[in-house]
Amino acid sequence: MDESIGSMVYLKQENYMSVQYVVDDRGHKTGVFLTLDEYEKMLDLIEELEDEKAYDVAMKAGEWTSLAKVEKELGL
Repeated sequence: MDESIGSMVYLKQENYMSVQYVVDDRGHKTGVFLTLDEYEKMLDLIEELEDEKAYDVAMKAGEWTSLAKVEKELGL
C-alpha cells in the first residue's frame, strides 16, 4: 500500500519491515527512515555477515588456529 504525504512516500513491506522513503520533487528516492528497532536489527545482520566473511577469508588463507593452541600460547 502506498500513501503520498507531501514530499514523503510511505511504503509498507508486509514481510519484515516498514520503510519510509524521502523523495525529491521529481519523485526520486533520496533517503530512508527506519524504526530504531529495524535499524539495530540491520546492523546486527551486517555484523554477522562481516564475521562470516572474515571467517571465510581466514579459512581460505590458512590462518585458522585451534582454540587449544591459542589458549596454550596465552598460558590459559
